[in-house]
Amino acid sequence: MSLGLKKYDGLCDEYMDKVTLYPNILWQFTLNKYIEAERKNRFIAAKLKKTATAYARNVFLQAITDNVSFSWPTKLKFDWYLPDRRIDPDNWTFTQKFIFDGMQKANIGKRVFLDNDNVKNIKGFDHDFYVDKVNPRLEIYEMEVSHEIDIRINKCTVAKFNDLETAEKWQKIYQRANPNKLVGIVKDYGKAGE
Repeated sequence: MSLGLKKYDGLCDEYMDKVTLYPNILWQFTLNKYIEAERKNRFIAAKLKKTATAYARNVFLQAITDNVSFSWPTKLKFDWYLPDRRIDPDNWTFTQKFIFDGMQKANIGKRVFLDNDNVKNIKGFDHDFYVDKVNPRLEIYEMEVSHEIDIRINKCTVAKFNDLETAEKWQKIYQRANPNKLVGIVKDYGKAGE
């Protein structure tokens, strides 16, 4: 099950929400296992997807219960601590499909972990792989993301906003005031501290 824990982020000197899943359960849903099931019978593969999604859903239900949440939209970090190097990283990353589906299905009352796994909410993800024979696990946490939107005139920032709608309104105002200059919007979704 999920451990709704806080992950210490040494860069920001604060704790971040994280969710933990276990490779000893996820290995049966890796890409090669799924392809093998699909070749045998599509109903076997469908059951595999349903089982994997249910596992992830249960993990994220526990995360909701533990008051673990991510601030959407965000980029996600997947830290894989695997028991060995026998399964290739691309086989493991395939399981993120089931993980995202489980995030969407995890809801308690009106509390939903993730309402949609489209690009509006998922700004990207990063996978790192390590070996930990004693405690294999997958830790998922959000990467600190700044959501600043700059208005620039001839490459010089003249204003910063947190929402696109307001930035677009001000862009039009600046463009009318400076008709002979290039007025643009730059969206900065980089990691904080970079």
